[in-house]
Amino acid sequence: MAANGGSLIYVDKASVLKLQHVAKAIKAQGDSKALTKMLNAEIREAVKPLLTDLQQAARGVTIQGGGEGPSRQARRTGRTLKSGKFKSGRGLRESVSFGLRTQISKGANTAAVRIRLASKDPAVNRLGKRMEKGSIRHPLFGNRDRWYVTRTSKGWFYGTAKGQLPIVQKRVERVLDKFTADLAHKVDRAA
Repeated sequence: MAANGGSLIYVDKASVLKLQHVAKAIKAQGDSKALTKMLNAEIREAVKPLLTDLQQAARGVTIQGGGEGPSRQARRTGRTLKSGKFKSGRGLRESVSFGLRTQISKGANTAAVRIRLASKDPAVNRLGKRMEKGSIRHPLFGNRDRWYVTRTSKGWFYGTAKGQLPIVQKRVERVLDKFTADLAHKVDRAA
């Protein structure tokens, strides 16, 4: 796995070839949608501990001048629940944490397993990447004429993932090997 453009990319040559081989074998089977769904679920399960750690790291980013509670903006965008309790909106750290996703590609040129910022709000993705670099540039209270830089702790994404990448890579390889062996066993039994 390697870092590239705001996501962790699974790039081990042998493993990519395994992923492509499994994808071809699945297509050769009659029920390819169900098999693909099962494979994707197993890969996501193998990557889940790293994803959880990254989400916790995003929530733990220190922002200069930022308190531990929800921001004023988060409190303003909150809502009252049916129970009468007030629920504040998501702050930046929580939005970045919520936007992390596992993406699995099995194409001939795109075979990879990625953990990336994939929030529906492009501003959250942009700010999450900036948080990784150690600063956020933003207008104060929406005044687009005056922009400010706020310092954040660096390395929440790559720093957290760096030590876990070999472990996650081995987990994904085990899933691919097991899935390939199970698929070969089913084909042998059918023949």
